[in-house]
Order: sequence, then C-alpha cells, then structure tokens
Amino acid sequence: MSRRSNSHRLIDTFAIMSVIIVLGMGTKYYQGTFHEWVNGSLSGVVYSIFWCLVLSLPGIWKFKDIALVVFIVCCIIEFLQLWHPAFLTTIRSFQAGGALFGTVFQWKDFIYYAIGSWLGYKLIRQLAR
Repeated sequence: MSRRSNSHRLIDTFAIMSVIIVLGMGTKYYQGTFHEWVNGSLSGVVYSIFWCLVLSLPGIWKFKDIALVVFIVCCIIEFLQLWHPAFLTTIRSFQAGGALFGTVFQWKDFIYYAIGSWLGYKLIRQLAR
C-alpha cells in the first residue's frame, strides 16, 4: 500500500480531530442512557485518541511510541487526581482544566486509556497509509 502525501494526511488528521473534539465534548455533556459511563469512561477513550492524533502531527515519532506516551501521560494525570495542591485545584475549577486534568481518581479509567491509546494507534497508522 502506498504512503499518502503529508498534506493529505494533515488534512485528514485535522478533520478527524474536529470530529473527536465534538465527540469528546459530547461525552462530557451527554445526559441520556448510561450517561455516567459515557461521561466518566468513554470520554477517556476519546481523550486518548485525541492526544494520539495531536502527537502524530509532527510526524517524527513512531506510532507505537505515540500510543505508549499517551497512555503513560494519561495514567500520570489520573494519579495526579489523588493530589490536591492549591494550584491544581484552581486549574480544575475551570471547565477546561477539569476536562484536561480530571477531577476524580478511578482505577477503571486505566482500561479506557489503554483502549483509547490502542484505537489512536490504529487510527494514526491508518491515516499514514
């Protein structure tokens, strides 16, 4: 299979990122059936996919490295939710800060970060083809 031009890959990546952003925001505001799972868990999958796409933009990392870095950073951020210094509490008090750094530690979130990182890996690999 031939490689796609860099400009086509960038356009496709930004288009998918736009959809992922809307989907991610939707998971945070969804209030229907299974809303607690969608808000708290599915959003972690979408979050990981988004960051895989962001890190793929420079085109300098191996795709497996991107997925691994995203997973590790998501895990670090999850553990940071156990820490409540004043500066992090202030950041988390804003909607964007809470979405970026999270507010509640949950062990099960690691599973969703792993799933999202794996799906992000598959997606960025597919975009490169």
